[in-house]
Parts: sequence; C-alpha cells; structure tokens
Amino acid sequence: MEKLFLIDGNNLIHALEELKKLPLDSAVERVVEMACAVSSIEGSKVYIVLDIPSPGVEEERVYSSDVKVVYAGKGKADECIEKLVHQLINEFQIFVVSADYEVQKAIFSKGGFRITPKEFRRICEEGSKEEFKEKGKSFFQRITIEDRLDEETRKKLEEMRRGDYNSDS
Repeated sequence: MEKLFLIDGNNLIHALEELKKLPLDSAVERVVEMACAVSSIEGSKVYIVLDIPSPGVEEERVYSSDVKVVYAGKGKADECIEKLVHQLINEFQIFVVSADYEVQKAIFSKGGFRITPKEFRRICEEGSKEEFKEKGKSFFQRITIEDRLDEETRKKLEEMRRGDYNSDS
C-alpha cells in the first residue's frame, strides 16, 4: 500500500527551532522542501495542511504530482487532517506528522500512524545521507561547476589557478 504523509504544517513549524525562527512564508517554503525530500526518499505522497487562509483563490497548491499544500483556514488544520485520514485510510498507509496529542489520538483511532516533528526531520536528514551515498550528491547540497568537471579538467584548472599550468603539456 502506498504511503501518504499528512503534515500539520503550523505544528511542525512551531515544534522545530530552526523553522520557528523564520518568517512564516520562509518556514512554509522550508516545510515544502522537506516534504519534497521525503516524497522522493519514501516514494510517497505528502500533503501539508496549514492553519492559514489561502494566499490566493485556490484552497490547495500542488508543488509536484506527489506534494500538495492544503490551506485549511485559521484553526482548522486538525479538523482537515482528521477528515483526510477518514477519506484516504483505505487507499494509503497514512503517517501524520504532528506533536498535537489530540490529533495523534484521532489518527490512531482511525488506523493511521504518527510521526513527531523531530522524527520527521530525522527522516529528511537520514534520507539525504542515503541519497548522498547512493548518488554521490545529496539533493540538499548545492551543485557547483566543480562537481560537473572530470578529474583531469579540475587538475588543469587548479594548476592554472596556482600559475603552474603549461599549455604545451
């Protein structure tokens, strides 16, 4: 059965110090990045449910075929998450990311699983390490021109930088 992660976005932002320090729009952007990473690592769908009104007309914003942000409206994320779990529990193995005990109880009673915000961050971090081992580069790491050069070209450029390069060789 395919996995679905439901993230209580505001709860995650307030639970993780590195997100709490950011302005809300930057924190939401970082949560979307984390969701994309987890979607890629786990091969799953991820819905981020936010307790804020939609910035535009739409109530949902799709970032990829597997990552979606749902704007539940002020104070309605918990209700929205419970509704989504009820609707989707027969189609997916559902993992809810929240530190809210009431949400966790409701999810358990419907057959879902909970993941704390810190566990979710660890999945992102561990997954990026695995990606680095598998592919040689983490998708969290910035890719530079040097990363795209073969060893011989890198050596020649390094020699040129140091002034040791002889174009006749």
